[in-house]
Amino acid sequence: MLMKEKLKIGQIHTGTIRIPPNGWGAVEEIIWQYCNALKRKGHTCDIVTFNQNLEDYDILHVHMANQAIELKKRNLPHFFTDHDICPLVQGIESELYKQHVEAIKGSIKTFFASFYYAQFYRPYYYRTRYMPHGVDTEFFSKKDNTNEKKRLLCVGKNGMWGDTHDCKGFEEAHKIAIEAKLPLTIAGPNEKWFEDHDYDFRGEDINIINKNLTKEELRDLYHSHDILVHMATVESGQPCLVILEAMSCGLPVVATYRDPMIIPGVKFVWRVPSLAVKAIGSILKQYDSFSEQARNYTEAENWDVVADRLEDEYLFAHRIQKKRKS
Repeated sequence: MLMKEKLKIGQIHTGTIRIPPNGWGAVEEIIWQYCNALKRKGHTCDIVTFNQNLEDYDILHVHMANQAIELKKRNLPHFFTDHDICPLVQGIESELYKQHVEAIKGSIKTFFASFYYAQFYRPYYYRTRYMPHGVDTEFFSKKDNTNEKKRLLCVGKNGMWGDTHDCKGFEEAHKIAIEAKLPLTIAGPNEKWFEDHDYDFRGEDINIINKNLTKEELRDLYHSHDILVHMATVESGQPCLVILEAMSCGLPVVATYRDPMIIPGVKFVWRVPSLAVKAIGSILKQYDSFSEQARNYTEAENWDVVADRLEDEYLFAHRIQKKRKS
């Protein structure tokens, strides 16, 4: 059996949030986990900036469209992961969509963590690959106990399309909890959002957490709750990090979803509270089974599995580049 070549890989820093993040910062968390998993496979993987010498790296991987375009201008071959769902929201006539098309066309390959978002760039499908997110199953460990009266949890960062847009479905989660007569915690880092949003989130057993949670605090929330309700309008990852983290802790999930997939431990519904309440009822009848299925799924889709997929793409591209140079 041939030994796999060990690569020197540069993951390009977004330049916005520290890596590793200790709180909200999904893209930065993904970069951090990519590096850790690739190092465990024996590769050298650094988190680098444009000010460093990038020519010495076998593989460069960028996570922002404007940075991908800059690498192309510098004639540096690179992979691009597109995490930004704003072009999908703004549409194909937007300047942002055109920027992302330019970034995709200039990459070796562009990765998407959802099929439906990749299809949005269908004319450039030949340059794209599906690369799902992973989860740290050791950190997001399975919780020991469940509450006698099951507790719902909704987690997310609102405000991405304006101060009051409810992209994570906090309103729906509230309506679901009231109809299901179950306790609910809503946790989001945007403190001002709840003040400005024109909706009354009050109610018996409704708990609002207005702060940017650390990873440890988020894990504690997963461990003290029983079902994740994630009625998001759109997500770049299917499933997204929050869903995977909750599942890793053993929480069944009720969520909106756009990809044509079946995921054990998850009930997918339209963004209609009454449908979510019915899904919760189905989960409650077989809670232990759903919880086990959720945890088992994430054990098979952790960051080391993602690194295996990345490694295959990197090695293939590196061999092609070496042949072209020889």
